[in-house]
Amino acid sequence: QIPPTTPTPTPTPTPTPTPTGTSLKLQVTDAWDQKNQKTLASDQKVYLVRNSDNDRLDLESGKFLSFQFPQNVPADASIQSVKVYVEHYEEEGISPNSVQFEVGGGALKTPTTLAKQSMSVLSGESSERTVEWDMTSTINTPALVNDLKVVVRNTGTNGKKIKIDRVYVVVTYSGGTSSSTLSP
Repeated sequence: QIPPTTPTPTPTPTPTPTPTGTSLKLQVTDAWDQKNQKTLASDQKVYLVRNSDNDRLDLESGKFLSFQFPQNVPADASIQSVKVYVEHYEEEGISPNSVQFEVGGGALKTPTTLAKQSMSVLSGESSERTVEWDMTSTINTPALVNDLKVVVRNTGTNGKKIKIDRVYVVVTYSGGTSSSTLSP
């Protein structure tokens, strides 16, 4: 005789934890244009990199643009992620490996580089897209986030330009009750 079977309980799926915290989209507040030797604010051109609207900044070969952001992360917060986003494309025929992204801090005109990465060339306007660069391992404290500078550098030598439509940073953090302050 076969003993009665007990139904096997169906396992209850365990929900995947999602990061809890505050996410901030940090828009560009100003930038240094190496070619023109002035800030975008003084030239009234910050709007060019705040929206995905096909109004673009041209970055000449051998030059860089350095972007800064608001200091909105509380000094006692715990950083969970920092992702840089740059919407761009390059003129057709630009030299290979001409697009370099950098992150760092310090002066807008002469930022200190903490990390850099050569990015894929997106040749021609039809190739334009927003590229994500996860910088969580490098920009991992409120002080670093609040002093963040993002540099886009055109290392090309053949006169072709990088066309930049939008730059922003998304920071996710937890905790934090004090207002942001930078150490001198």
